[in-house]
Amino acid sequence: GATFLPTLICSPTMELGIDISSMNVVYLRNCPPTPANYAQRSGRAGRSGQPALIMTYCAARSPHDRYYFDRTKDLVAGIVRPPSIDLTNRELVESHLQAEWLAATRVELKASIKDNLDLKNTPDRPLVAKLSRKIRSADARARASQRIRVVLDLLEGDLGADKPDWFRDRGTFADGVVARAPRRLDRSFDRWRRLLASAERTVELADAALLDYNLPARDRKKEERRQRSGNLQRDTLLTGGGRFNSDFYLYRYLATEAFLPGYNFPRLPLTAFVEGRSGSGSQHYIHRPRFLGIREFAPHALIYHEGRTYRVNQALLSPSDDDGMSLATESRAICSECGASHKGEPPERCHVCGAPLLNPRLVHNLYRIENVGTARADRITINDEFRRRQAFEITTIFSFNDSSSVIKAKNLDDTDVVLAELVFARAARISQLNLGLRRRRDLAVKGFFIDPHAGRWKGAPSDDRQDNGRPEAKVQRVIPMVRDSKNALLVRFPSAWRTSLKHPDRTIVTIQHALARGIETEFHLEAGEILAERKPDEGPSKAILLYEAAEGGAGVLSQVAERPRGMARIARRSLEVMHCGATAIDVLGRATETLPDTKDSRCAAGCYRCLLSYYNQPDHGSIDRRDEDTLTFFRRLCRSHSKSEAAGSAAEEVKKPDERPFPALGIDLSEIWRRERVIVVPEAAASERRLTFLRSKGLDVLVRPEAEAERGAFEQRLSRVLKDGGDDDD
Repeated sequence: GATFLPTLICSPTMELGIDISSMNVVYLRNCPPTPANYAQRSGRAGRSGQPALIMTYCAARSPHDRYYFDRTKDLVAGIVRPPSIDLTNRELVESHLQAEWLAATRVELKASIKDNLDLKNTPDRPLVAKLSRKIRSADARARASQRIRVVLDLLEGDLGADKPDWFRDRGTFADGVVARAPRRLDRSFDRWRRLLASAERTVELADAALLDYNLPARDRKKEERRQRSGNLQRDTLLTGGGRFNSDFYLYRYLATEAFLPGYNFPRLPLTAFVEGRSGSGSQHYIHRPRFLGIREFAPHALIYHEGRTYRVNQALLSPSDDDGMSLATESRAICSECGASHKGEPPERCHVCGAPLLNPRLVHNLYRIENVGTARADRITINDEFRRRQAFEITTIFSFNDSSSVIKAKNLDDTDVVLAELVFARAARISQLNLGLRRRRDLAVKGFFIDPHAGRWKGAPSDDRQDNGRPEAKVQRVIPMVRDSKNALLVRFPSAWRTSLKHPDRTIVTIQHALARGIETEFHLEAGEILAERKPDEGPSKAILLYEAAEGGAGVLSQVAERPRGMARIARRSLEVMHCGATAIDVLGRATETLPDTKDSRCAAGCYRCLLSYYNQPDHGSIDRRDEDTLTFFRRLCRSHSKSEAAGSAAEEVKKPDERPFPALGIDLSEIWRRERVIVVPEAAASERRLTFLRSKGLDVLVRPEAEAERGAFEQRLSRVLKDGGDDDD
């Protein structure tokens, strides 16, 4: 007869609140990331002293799983390393300090966002007056400053001598965090304010269109759906924040806005509004990390949610985005040597590699996407599915615009020949652009068409096509863009070495993926936590950009760049992953042993046990672990050491602003640099409405603080922004 077998299928966290004392079998559907994860998950069985059986499935196409399939002892009885986190990540540290500040203010924030804002004071919708006074009081500042200094004292012991520049003067840094916190809390609600303004704008535009009684029935239905969608968005924002599991529950929201630490939530995500089933009240905003959302929430992309299909049909614009003409876009000049980007008027030389920018590649019409809207797509054709499988052409651009955080080094072999030049930057600006479908008709045409008034994604315009006798809405071509701050390492190869390669493309592609796999193996990271891309995007590859994709950063790239034998250790791991021999290097840089060259007979140019993975499928045809130039490079790198170079200082004299002031909603702002597209607003005049207005004009807006403790840091930041052509994201 049948026997009842109690079975539980759950996530690794197993947060179910049930008694598992009788559990005696654990089946892991994939190989855990580290020995610590294996010990935690397998330890769920046998807790009452009974025998237990642990089974682990290793996926054939996962290089991580296959690596540990061949090295079971390293996983089952491996060393449990302490968790790694980058304590020099300023944004991460400040989010924790802001949590201390918030606790010290002793304010009682409401669970729903709307209850903390004065919605009657439109359009700025500031914090309620009582809350604003309390967080800015002298008592709150004194308590917060004391708590933050204690935390920084503890942090100093962990950092030791490896202190970033912003941490040198703890007292000034603590005072700056306390002085900035009230405004940062207020600015954290800007996304919610923009979403509400966008919903109200959608309703207003639909109402205005419906007043036209000659509107055709088809268009009237569209406007009615648009009106209903706007009302649903507004209701979701106003009524959905009181529940703990809501996307707009206050503390969860503040974590996604990076004001508070929140490792379980994507930081500053891209959001898509989904209506849900009619009348079910299931409408809500779906959150995705920005670098994932630029693909999943791309124009005309399909989203499958709760058994329904939706199409991304618009970018949610706020009223300030619409000046009656067009959306404010950006341009970038891309260095042809290293791929670094420069905003506005290109400087004479690249700020990363120093090469002359004589003929940079220009990218225009960049538009930052934050929130998108969707519409039900009940009828999906085979063409829609095929176009979606084609995927989008995503490219990455970067800038290392804060010279105080940049570390430059040269990797030299044992004969002092330069193997590679390293440029490491904490909190580098990494942007991803969606250029369109990979198989679009004309690859030279990049971007998508958008109605700059309503925000709806459109097809290509046609001068002679009309809809029911009505002219088409005006459209504008834009390239959707998202931006984030991440630790990044640029590895540049000498031109003489590149010209000596027999197969340059094959060699650099193989080195790219071998470096990424070597770093993952050395620091026990999961696939995808370190991303590697060849630069520049057009023409022959001359460098490799590596950056930490995980939220907060793992802090491993700084170790690779700063330690004298950092790249040597990675090279050894890379050769080991490629089934090749390598020389082990001890902490003093001495050769200790030679690993055998296994020459795995099951692997030819590459396999899923070494360099091939799901993520690098487009490069499978170019990867060749047997390439002699690749093997020679890594074997020389095993014997190499890094020599750091002096980095420039960020503190420079600020150039004078333009003589002609800039009018901004009733006041004239005298600190304006039109060529760099930078403007400074006094803190007392920095209302949300004015800041939004200035940003809509394509200006980088900096707020001059009133606190004396912040002025020195502000002048340094202003100097850096002006030097780098007005590229700031604070």
